[in-house]
Amino acid sequence: MNDFGKRIKKIRKDRGLTQQQFADSLGYAHKSTINKIESGVEKMSYQKILVLIKEYELSAGELFGDDNNKIEPKENINKIFVSFSGRVGGISDFVANNFKKEGDQIFFYRNLNIHNCSLCQYECFYNKCPYENDDNFIFFEMLNKSKEVILIIPMYCSNAPSLFYKFSERSQAYFNKKEENYMNIKSKTKIILIFGSNDEYPSFQKIFYDFVESQSKIFLLERHKLNIKIDDKKITDKTLLYKISKFLD
Repeated sequence: MNDFGKRIKKIRKDRGLTQQQFADSLGYAHKSTINKIESGVEKMSYQKILVLIKEYELSAGELFGDDNNKIEPKENINKIFVSFSGRVGGISDFVANNFKKEGDQIFFYRNLNIHNCSLCQYECFYNKCPYENDDNFIFFEMLNKSKEVILIIPMYCSNAPSLFYKFSERSQAYFNKKEENYMNIKSKTKIILIFGSNDEYPSFQKIFYDFVESQSKIFLLERHKLNIKIDDKKITDKTLLYKISKFLD
């Protein structure tokens, strides 16, 4: 069994699936194909890898064992920027990279190996999360120990991205019976929302109020008013950059 086959088997078993159930979900006719892939006898095609990533919302680290995506615990971090964009090199990533200073750290949430809350039996309410070996607990511990947390969240109409809901969902396992950690992270969190305009969607930001101490900790970056397109890769407006800088100070 090669390393890729071992990871495929782990992905399947973590979700409590038989080889036939796994094969059905990926469009294979027989479980023998999964057996061959897990054993390293047969390779998975590029098309099937794409199906696998989409079906089970996998990160690169979880699928390919990319060490570059693993979190290394660090101490004495000033600001932690978290980009929730699923797109590489967009406005969310630009904000994080542009305002990061020495002593700060950026997390691109799309790259983290963080399991969905699925196929569990609500163990986190009674004992511990069955997926605590992923990056989630280390990630939240680093947020807890940092001096400030900046969440950069692109909005699609009035909807937050799926990555943010994943973050919110798995935070419950970390905060369970640790209310002091919740209050600590909440006290130092600021949010930058990137969306169309407040005239079109005047009330959606209420869903973020539980993550900050006050509404003043939320910066509304209204693209339509600033002539910023959804697929732009950077901000050139100096006045806007100054406002973001003042918000982060």
